[in-house]
Amino acid sequence: MGRVTGRDAVAPGGMFRFVGRGRELDLLLSAVRRPPAVVMIEGEAGIGKSRLLAEATAVLTREKRPVLTGFCHPLREPYPYGPVVDALGKAGPWLPATGVPPAAGALAPFLPDLADRLPPPPPEAPRTERLRTIQAVRSFLTVLGPAVLVVEDLHWVDEATRELLLLLARDLPGQLSLVLTYRAEGVTAHTPVLGSAYRHPPGTSGAVIPLSPLTGNDVLELATDSLGTHATPALAAALYARSEGLPLVAEEDLLTLAEHSRTHGYDGIAATLRDADVPRGLREAITERLAALSPAGAAVAEAAAVLAVPAPQHLLAEIAGLDREQAMRGLIEALDVSVLRETDGGQYVFRHALAQQVAYRHVPG
Repeated sequence: MGRVTGRDAVAPGGMFRFVGRGRELDLLLSAVRRPPAVVMIEGEAGIGKSRLLAEATAVLTREKRPVLTGFCHPLREPYPYGPVVDALGKAGPWLPATGVPPAAGALAPFLPDLADRLPPPPPEAPRTERLRTIQAVRSFLTVLGPAVLVVEDLHWVDEATRELLLLLARDLPGQLSLVLTYRAEGVTAHTPVLGSAYRHPPGTSGAVIPLSPLTGNDVLELATDSLGTHATPALAAALYARSEGLPLVAEEDLLTLAEHSRTHGYDGIAATLRDADVPRGLREAITERLAALSPAGAAVAEAAAVLAVPAPQHLLAEIAGLDREQAMRGLIEALDVSVLRETDGGQYVFRHALAQQVAYRHVPG
C-alpha cells in the first residue's frame, strides 16, 4: 500500500498500508488456491475484513483467478439472492461464449446484461423456482473455472441467500472457492452463520479466520508510514490506547492528524488526538447496535455507559431501574450483540472506551 503523509492524507487507492495481517492473508490465499474451499472471515465492525479481502483479491487477480464479490445490506426488504446476483453480474470477462449448461438459463432474468450469453430460461415452474435458481448458480459458477465467490457482511443476509449459500457450500463446483465475511457480534451463538450447522464435506478444504485487533507495534508501523518521523512512540501509544487496536479507529484518527498537520503543522498534534471526536465509522456501527436493543437491553447499556467502569450485574440493574429478571435478559442481549463484554472478574463493561462515549451521548438528560 502507498504511503500516507501529511501532504497526502490517503495514498492512491484510498488505503493505508496493510499491516498486522500477514498470517491471515497467507491462510486465506492458501485455502482458496486449493479448491473446492469454504473460508469464513469473522470480526467486529472496523476490524479489517474487507481490507484483508482487498489484499487477497489483488494477489488473485494477478494470478488471473476470477474474484466475484457481492454484498449483503441492512435492508428492510432485501432482494432475494441479491448478493450472489450482484457477484455473478461481474463475471462477464470470464463467461465462455459456448458450453454454458442449460440450467444456467434460469439466471437470465436476474442478469439482464449477460442474458444474451446465457441459454434461454426454462419454462416457469413456481414449485421448483428456488431449486432451479440454486442449480443455475452452481452451473454458472462451474463454467468459470478456478473462481472465487465472495459474499461480504453475511450478518445482514436474507434467508433466501443464506439457504443458497448453505446448499452451495455443501456441494461446491470442483474449482470454486467460497469466501464469506461476517461480524462476530452480528451472529449469535444460537444462529449459525449459514442458518444451519456447516461442516466441510469430504474433499472440501477451507478455514475460519477470526480477525483480532492490531498490536501496539502494528499501530506504530501504521502511524510511521502515515506521519513519518512525527509518529513518536508516545503518539503511537496514544493512538493504540484510543483505538484498542481497531484499524477503523486508528486510520480515521491518522486522517485527522494528517489534516491537522496540513493546516497547523505538527505542533499540538497530541492534543488534537485527545480532543478528536469518535470516528464516524465506529460511531455509526455502535449506534446501529444500540438502536437494535430492547428496552431492557438499552437500559443496561445506558447504565454501563453512565458508570464507565466494569460493574456487576446487580449494580447495572440498580442504575437501570430493572428487576433481576429484566436485568439478566437485557445484559444477555447486550453481550450477544457485543455492546458489552464480561471481564475476568465477572463484571461488565463496554468493549471499547469510545463505544462507551457513543452510548453515553445517547442517554437522555
